[in-house]
Parts: sequence; C-alpha cells; structure tokens
Amino acid sequence: MTVSPALPGDRPRRTELSRQALGVGAFLLAGVDLVRYVATPERVHLAELHQLAAAVGAVLALLLRCHRPVLVLFLTLPGMALSGMVFATMISLFHVALRRRWQIVAGCVAAASAVGLADTLLTSDALPDHPGAWLSLLVYTCALAATPAALGAQQRTRRKLAADLRTLRRRRAEELRTAQRLAVSEERNVLARELHDSVGHAASLIALRAAALRARTDEATTARDAAAIHALSRQALDEMRTLTGSLRADAGPATPLGIRELPQLIERAGHDGESRIDLAAAARWPAEAQSAAYRVVQEALTNCARYAPGARVKVTVASVDQDSHLVIEVHNGPSAQPPAPPRPGSAGLDGLRARLAALGGELTARPTPEAGYLLRAAIPARARPSGNPVADQRSGR
Repeated sequence: MTVSPALPGDRPRRTELSRQALGVGAFLLAGVDLVRYVATPERVHLAELHQLAAAVGAVLALLLRCHRPVLVLFLTLPGMALSGMVFATMISLFHVALRRRWQIVAGCVAAASAVGLADTLLTSDALPDHPGAWLSLLVYTCALAATPAALGAQQRTRRKLAADLRTLRRRRAEELRTAQRLAVSEERNVLARELHDSVGHAASLIALRAAALRARTDEATTARDAAAIHALSRQALDEMRTLTGSLRADAGPATPLGIRELPQLIERAGHDGESRIDLAAAARWPAEAQSAAYRVVQEALTNCARYAPGARVKVTVASVDQDSHLVIEVHNGPSAQPPAPPRPGSAGLDGLRARLAALGGELTARPTPEAGYLLRAAIPARARPSGNPVADQRSGR
C-alpha cells in the first residue's frame, strides 16, 4: 500500500481562485477611493487635473503590484499626498511585505509614513498644540502604514509554512514508500532463503538418489526412469535458483524461461507425440509473453503425466494473424494407463489464468470428444506486463 500526502486535490485551484478574488477586492477597494474623490464636486476642475491624474495613476499602478511592488508603492504615494488615495498605498504596502525582504519593507513603511505625515501637516488648518497630539498623530500615521505591511508579512509567513508542510508531507510519503520497499525486499530475501534451504535440499537429494539408482541398476526401463527423474530434478533446481535469484534484492534481473527452452522441456517430459514450435517467435515477443507460454506448456505436460499417462501429446506454439497473437495449444489424447486419482482444486490453471489475464490474454481448458484434453492460451501482441514476477505456481488441474 502506498501512502500519499494528505493534501486536498483541489488545493492549487482553490489557492489560485482565492488570489484572484483578493486581486479583484483590492481593485474594488482602490476604486471606491477613486470614486469618492471624483464624486466630490469641488475637486474636479482644471486647477486640480494633476490631482485626478495622480489618483487614477495610483489605481492603475496596482496592475503591477505582484511584479514590481516597490515601484507600485512609490507610484501610489503622489495619489495619497495629492488626492488622499490611502487604500492604493496600503494595498501596495501589503504586496511589498509579501514579496520583499524586511529591510525593504521597513524603508517603504517609513516612506509611506513620512508622506502621510507631511500631507496631514500641510493640509491641516491647525498644527498640534501639545506633545500628546503630536505623538497621537505620529502613532496613527505609522500604524496606518505598518498595518498592511504586517498583514503582508503574516501572509508571507503563512505561505512559507504551508509550502514547508507540503514538502514535509512529500518527504514523509517518500520515506514511507522507501520503508515499504525495504520491508518487501526483506520479505523476498527471507522467502528466497527458505525456498532454497527447504525445497532446494529436497530436490538435490532426489537428483542424487536418481543418479545413484541409474548407476546401480541393470534394467533398461529403471535406468531410463531414473535418468528422467534426475533430469527433472535438475530442471527443478535450475528453475528454483532462477526464482530465488529474482526474489533476492541484491541479485540482478533473472533470465526467464521462454520459447527457446520449450523443446528441452518437451524432451524431458518424455511424452509420445509431436510438437510444432515457432522458435523464431522468441525474437518477436517480449519476455513476459514467452515466460507465460513456457508455463502453459509446463503445466499442460505436468497434468498430462498425472491424469493421462501414456497418451499422445501434441504441442503447438506459433504466432498467428501477422503476429497479433501468440497461441499455445497442448492437446493430449485418451490415457493409455490408469490415471492418478483427481486432486481437489485447480490452483495450477487458476495461476495460469491470472498470469495471462495480467498480460491481456485468455486461457481455455476443456475435454475433447475423443476423451482427451485441450489446453489453449492466446496472448495479444500488446501484452501488458504482469507486475508479478513470482506467479509461477504449478499444481493439479
């Protein structure tokens, strides 16, 4: 199971929408200030056109607030001094604090406070007459400039913390995935060791006993059977080593058995019959498809030996329809000897169906009219990788 960061999927879109809404709100706020100025009848006459130009320029300058916030601030100061456009200056101070270092922010706050204080003093009819009034005026002017700067700094810190939190969650998720991969790798190593120690030991003893029996016996049939047992046990050992090598994390990629190995598999099985295998298909089909074809033939031959001993077997592996499908057919006739009693379950065929389904193929298993059995598999050309390199179960029908 993969753990992903617990972040809402629509968070970037919501953030962008909120930023656009804030931008629209900023323009509306500055527009209200402009409308308030224009709506004053005594303000609009030829002697004060420069004040109107300063007010309009302060609002239009906000278009650059995200890219040139310091420049925008100084473009809004004339509007504040000549026309009383306070909101445009406050918005620009917010964006300065959001995007620039604190030294620049402090300088901009000082400049805006100085302009605001000078404008108040120059346009006021009477100057403050005692120190308390001067202090109140100074605090009010500085607070008017420092408040939007503080809000911008707070928003900047919030965005940085949110970005750090997202980074932390991504790293945590990566650490969890790494820990899961290490746990799976350790499990595969343990499985490989157990498989090698238990099954490998038993298969090695079978091979040694078969070789010893072949060397001691004088009977041709017994010697041939012992040789077949020895060959099959050696094959099982080779396949087990291939499997355990693919399970180990420190091992390189194992070379899977494929179409080229089918003639040896059929020969070792010792069935009477014929085979038609397109060996040239090994160069045209991927390793996953070839490995599935090998397992289909292997399972079919195993079931033939168990349930139809002595029957003639026909094996066909070929590309059909201009290499659109790889078709594997194993057809056995009626049994020449009493078959082994059937075992419950069909894990072998179920495993083959799962392997072929992962590749986009299908498996058909049915009896034939002449009391035989047909196992047919078809794998499409665009075979999907199974994603399960350890799906090589073999068992009864």
